[in-house]
Amino acid sequence: MMLSLLGLITILALLIAILSNKISPLFALVLFPVLASLAGGFGLKTGGFILTGIENISPVIGMFVFAILFFGVMTDAGMLEPSIIALCIKNAML
Repeated sequence: MMLSLLGLITILALLIAILSNKISPLFALVLFPVLASLAGGFGLKTGGFILTGIENISPVIGMFVFAILFFGVMTDAGMLEPSIIALCIKNAML
């Protein structure tokens, strides 16, 4: 129960800090979970949590980078334009 309350407080504090522009989002996304982990009594296990999290999301990061580069090049080359026009005509948006 207490960990769920700590998680809720962490998320609310993170949202308030970012939406009020008091702190940069990148710094807040690092600082608040680390502080919550330390407040939850996990101590030195916090570093292990960080490494496990990075290991779990690194494939997704790779896919995002590939998608951004791939579709950026495709858009700049104009290769997506025929598909977009066909979709707009099919849905009568033009």
